[in-house]
Amino acid sequence: GPGSLGGAGAAGQVHNGADDNGSGTVPLLEMAEYFAEAQNRPRRSLLFLSFSGEELGLLGSLYYAEHPVVPLADSVAMVNLDMVGRCSKGSLEVGGVGTGTGLKEVVQAANARQGFEIRWDAQGEAPTDSTSFFRKKVPVLWLFTGLHDDYHRPGDDIEKVCFDDLQ
Repeated sequence: GPGSLGGAGAAGQVHNGADDNGSGTVPLLEMAEYFAEAQNRPRRSLLFLSFSGEELGLLGSLYYAEHPVVPLADSVAMVNLDMVGRCSKGSLEVGGVGTGTGLKEVVQAANARQGFEIRWDAQGEAPTDSTSFFRKKVPVLWLFTGLHDDYHRPGDDIEKVCFDDLQ
């Protein structure tokens, strides 16, 4: 359809979206299950949210930011995983680290075990759902492994997702 970047040859073909948006959605569900079953739960409440309509103008996240379940003033941060499934030779882009105190240090500590080479971006504005929260003064982090030739095309298939990097 009109959202495909595959040109006329992609018309009518399935666009599985394994990286965009599966690689962000699956870890969200995995983390929600982990924390729901955890013996030592965090002291803070965690909300696991998934939005639609990002490519149409952040529609789902904008709606939530205007009608939150919990007041946004009580939110410590919003962490957004969007297109994190493609191998980037051990690198990861992490944005929003300048939107809140200590965010870069939290990511560095979490990365100590993984060892990704991180490309830092201090900005909170990005073409992803975290922007809706940043505009409401909520600190954000967004993780991204980069664009690729299958972006919004039929070739965005599960066989191309780097599961080892997602662990």
